[in-house]
Amino acid sequence: MPKRLPLAALLVAVLGAAPSPAPQATMDASLCRRFYHSACSDAMGRWLPRKLNVDYQWLDQHARHINRLDHFVYEKQRQRLSGPLAGEGPEDGTFFVYGNAGPPKGHAVYDYAHHIAFYEEGCCAWHAVVAAADAPAPPKGIVARDLRNLRTLRGIRLGMTHAEVVRLYGRTIQHPLKGRSHLTLLAYTTPIEFRNGGYSNAC
Repeated sequence: MPKRLPLAALLVAVLGAAPSPAPQATMDASLCRRFYHSACSDAMGRWLPRKLNVDYQWLDQHARHINRLDHFVYEKQRQRLSGPLAGEGPEDGTFFVYGNAGPPKGHAVYDYAHHIAFYEEGCCAWHAVVAAADAPAPPKGIVARDLRNLRTLRGIRLGMTHAEVVRLYGRTIQHPLKGRSHLTLLAYTTPIEFRNGGYSNAC
């Protein structure tokens, strides 16, 4: 029987020039609440299951380049017709804001029965969309959705084997993740060219 990806696997689509928080700004907690009210939650920021310890600059240099963009297919999402951000994360999810760099903000939904998180977040020059299995419950109540059928347009879904992913995307490196010896990362990227600079879509 083929070995399946661990339940802690993530599907990540990162869009932007620098997929990391911007330099610290001067937004304290009271200022955040003034503009974003109950959406402010550093606990939500800490909960987001995205800690892969990945050097995205290294990833962009070593990932397999594929020609077709991919994005999540989500039944509640209004799909855009074209563009690098077509099919973003769950716009119907609970809005959240955290930290004081920017600040980062996004929307999240959670499958309480199957422990799957799906969210998008971003700030400034970066944006990420993440689906994560075996995710703990969020620190506050957020929009609940059945995410068992969540997949990408090209057919990637949580729980697939390495071989199944390779059949769809092609062979690539298997990158070990620091501190997670039971996980490896299959790295793919699609360059997106803009007039003012180069961006990439990595997953």
